[in-house]
Amino acid sequence: MEFTNSNTTVKYILQLYLYTYLLYINNTYCSCIYIFSAKKCMLHYCMDYVLAPDIKKVVLFLIERLKMEHVAPKHIYCIRSTGSKTRAIARIWGMPKLFNEVVGIHPSYIIEVIAERFDKQSEEEQIKTLIHELMHIPKTFSGSLLPHRGRYHRINETEVKKLLKKMKM
Repeated sequence: MEFTNSNTTVKYILQLYLYTYLLYINNTYCSCIYIFSAKKCMLHYCMDYVLAPDIKKVVLFLIERLKMEHVAPKHIYCIRSTGSKTRAIARIWGMPKLFNEVVGIHPSYIIEVIAERFDKQSEEEQIKTLIHELMHIPKTFSGSLLPHRGRYHRINETEVKKLLKKMKM
């Protein structure tokens, strides 16, 4: 296949693949997925992200109260997203150690709360949700995430309630 016309090449590639990009405007991230067809481009899905300093304050409080010394607060970021199609209330994203070794980025975590679901919860349920997400951070703070069931740990409602009870003491 000969590529003489770059516009044709780009158009051809975009017709075959799902294209995703991230746009930053006024502290808001907009991740839009477009589906390109031979005739037109139609918006399929759009999700906005905003930094969430209110969530960060709660997370910092929880890290201190639950004595999670393995968690480096300056490498925890919190965002609030809207427009997501997920059933999740919140989720955590890890930046693996490989990024530190190759690019120089320290292992970090992003806690994303889905505004449509998270903001409807009571304050106690929001705390439980954030504790649940923090429990996914391993003791090594390597950027990886712990699964819900491991050999030596569980991340479930019972374990979250134990930590919540410990925190209230």
